[in-house]
Amino acid sequence: MRNIRKVQKGKAPTLLNTEKANDVITAINALMNMQIERGDYDKFEVSHNNSLLTLQTQPEGQGSADFGDFEELDNVYLCINGEAKQRTILIKKED
Repeated sequence: MRNIRKVQKGKAPTLLNTEKANDVITAINALMNMQIERGDYDKFEVSHNNSLLTLQTQPEGQGSADFGDFEELDNVYLCINGEAKQRTILIKKED
């Protein structure tokens, strides 16, 4: 794992230093461009361009939350980043 060294008061480099600032920007961009997928085991990978969080696929009926107070509404289209995406949403049941 690569760490960005902390800056120290009165010493170089500072965040005004181009190299240090670019290290911070690269790390933040990798986290902002995170992808999440299912796989055989849990892992987290980071590159200069993005990061990938792989979550282990759970057998049917395991690893899911209890949504007893909610109803599913399937095949709803939402605008996400300017594109129509089909999703399932949960609606809280009325008392």
